[in-house]
Amino acid sequence: MLRLTTLHEGPSTVTIKIEGCIDAEGARLLEKECRKHLRHQQSISLDCTSVTFVDQVGKEALQRLARDNVQILNCSEFIEELLRE
Repeated sequence: MLRLTTLHEGPSTVTIKIEGCIDAEGARLLEKECRKHLRHQQSISLDCTSVTFVDQVGKEALQRLARDNVQILNCSEFIEELLRE
């Protein structure tokens, strides 16, 4: 299960805290939320401090978001390694 909480939202930036598992369902939710902010030309930071699991679909979603200049912050070493692959 995934929970997204907006920690900060300004006219040009938004910070979203991610909690739980980024699996196929969670990845769709995360990408949908990020695309909404990208359409409004906001820069996005994702706080991944509380992410407990990322599956293959979640990994691919995070990689796509990173390519779109979404900042992925506070990842565990495991998630950082996944994103480097």
